[in-house]
Amino acid sequence: MSTETAASILVAGRECGSCSLCCKVMTITYMDPPKAGGKWCQHCSPGKGCAVWQDRPQGCADFHCDWRKNAQLSEDWRPDRCGFVINKAAEHLPFEIIVDPGRPDAWRKEPYYSALKGACRIAAEKRQAMMVLVGQRRWLMLPDKDVAIPSEHHASDYRIFRAPALQGGDWQVEFLAAAKAS
Repeated sequence: MSTETAASILVAGRECGSCSLCCKVMTITYMDPPKAGGKWCQHCSPGKGCAVWQDRPQGCADFHCDWRKNAQLSEDWRPDRCGFVINKAAEHLPFEIIVDPGRPDAWRKEPYYSALKGACRIAAEKRQAMMVLVGQRRWLMLPDKDVAIPSEHHASDYRIFRAPALQGGDWQVEFLAAAKAS
């Protein structure tokens, strides 16, 4: 992504500042060696930033959390304040709430939980989901419940539906065959 394209999607004046939570919670496979999610990047000085900023990998340079892109999110949603990074990697993928393992319940705290549930209602109507990741644990957030994803289904596709559909029933998840690597 070019600098001009990245700048056009960012909220004016919204900078990372002392926040570097993405450098801890994100899995970064393009680094050598790859960085596991939930562990600080070897180049990060927490609260200060990247020690190799000028020469950082292109994937790091291209990444912007949703707080930097979404003007509706207040300063309270800055990742180092709320305890999680919101990421939408691609249009066909769910929103990810990637939680600091040092604050595993941060996503369940108010005012975040109610706001995330509101976003879930909108996403679910489009048959999209919000996925919460805390270390190796994962949940799908639905408007009326949070569904733990069994580890054997971490790579599975899933279907979100209401049962019974015609009467506006409870939201359900059906896990399908594991997604094929492409």
